[in-house]
Amino acid sequence: DWNNLFGIPWGITGLLSFSLLFFLFLSLRMDMHAKWAESFTTYSLLAGLAGVPFVAFLIFVELTQVEGAPHICPFCTVAHLSLVGFLIVAYIVRERKQNGMWA
Repeated sequence: DWNNLFGIPWGITGLLSFSLLFFLFLSLRMDMHAKWAESFTTYSLLAGLAGVPFVAFLIFVELTQVEGAPHICPFCTVAHLSLVGFLIVAYIVRERKQNGMWA
């Protein structure tokens, strides 16, 4: 009952989400001084923040709803921690771009 979002498996949802985040950061790396670079730093942070409610929901499901709860999925935990790491890096990159400390 908890393994998909509107019929799409969570794994595919995560793959697509992390692909978007990877694309945004790879684009920044390819041309850090483009006109759109500052916008992409903001988009990266916002896209990462959009994942936080889903992570909170999935942790809630792991702790309370699945059979044998609490049941922590190690693969899910790695994805959740990856998102936290991404958010930290995205925030730092955005601050550096806005403060003129861009490489």
